[in-house]
Amino acid sequence: RLAELGSKQQLTVTQLLNISSVCGVGVDTVPLAGDVSTECLVSLILDVAALAGRWNKSLSCRVFPVKNAKVGDTTPFNDSPY
Repeated sequence: RLAELGSKQQLTVTQLLNISSVCGVGVDTVPLAGDVSTECLVSLILDVAALAGRWNKSLSCRVFPVKNAKVGDTTPFNDSPY
């Protein structure tokens, strides 16, 4: 279901974080638009930390800005060896 919502551009990083409050490991390996601001990244990391503290659980925040990508773009990794 998450892949379906993502492909329809109906899934946000905030929604992924909310899902992490009841299951999962946090916001993990999420591509972001290349022009994401430092303030946005800081806010996301603080939100993950606050949620982890509130629920006393370990949560990660592995996101990566993709150069030249815009919100809603598909992120191909054709050059990845994996």
